[in-house]
Amino acid sequence: MCPGPGAHYNHSMAGKPYDKLYIYELRGEAYADRELLGPALVADWLESGYTFLFMSAPSQAVVDQFAAQAGLEVRSETVIDYEDWEAGQELRTVRAGRVLLCPTWDMQEPGPGQVRVAMDPGVAFGSGNHPTTNRCVRVLSDLFEKEQPRTVLDLGCGTGVLCSAALALGAERATAVDNQRSTADTARRTLELNGVSDRSAVHHGDARLFAATPADLLCCNIFYSVIVDLIEIPELLQRPWLLFSGLFAKHIDEIHDKLNAKGLQTVEHFTDERWNTLLMRNTDF
Repeated sequence: MCPGPGAHYNHSMAGKPYDKLYIYELRGEAYADRELLGPALVADWLESGYTFLFMSAPSQAVVDQFAAQAGLEVRSETVIDYEDWEAGQELRTVRAGRVLLCPTWDMQEPGPGQVRVAMDPGVAFGSGNHPTTNRCVRVLSDLFEKEQPRTVLDLGCGTGVLCSAALALGAERATAVDNQRSTADTARRTLELNGVSDRSAVHHGDARLFAATPADLLCCNIFYSVIVDLIEIPELLQRPWLLFSGLFAKHIDEIHDKLNAKGLQTVEHFTDERWNTLLMRNTDF
């Protein structure tokens, strides 16, 4: 899947966090100097030799200063409406199974049998509007009605919404991992908003380095290129439940066949628009 970067949480919870996003593309990789760039900094994103800075206000002067300081080359500025970051969808409360996913500016009370997850997504991936996030939360909702995984590992955690949902549904502890610093910041913020920081840990790092982290349930809504590497790590599969998502049609048969060949049982396979989600079971547990 194609994630967005995580949010630096400097904005108000009283309304939608941003009107416009000012996106600066810089050649070269360097984490943002938060003190220099100031409160307009929403997120930094490092990818394939480039740095992307997401700002909430025009920031050419300080971006130029940061680039000079870090030895980067400013390539372009793009200005978009904040809602266009979510493909034109209004960021509002959505329901996924028994879970209400509520932006902080649209908090709603859960009904009977429901739980609520508050989030301040910024520009991180995982607001609940995307089919993969929504489907994963719905799968968790159903799974926790029948089973009680005590511990959860979320590789490629985005906003941290899957960990927060699992904890709200009854998990005892969760571990979240993302390779972008500011996305990990967003996940921490989400867990704080939901009062579960004491039952969770968030790590900034490569998902492959955390594949052996013990957990009853793995959540992996991430790039195909990372999933295909992860499933070759034997320790990753050593847990009762595994949830994979973010897979296009051209990749799903390959991943599905490899997981079956490794002895995992397919519990459910969902297709939402062009995205595929698999819930797998390791029957050795």
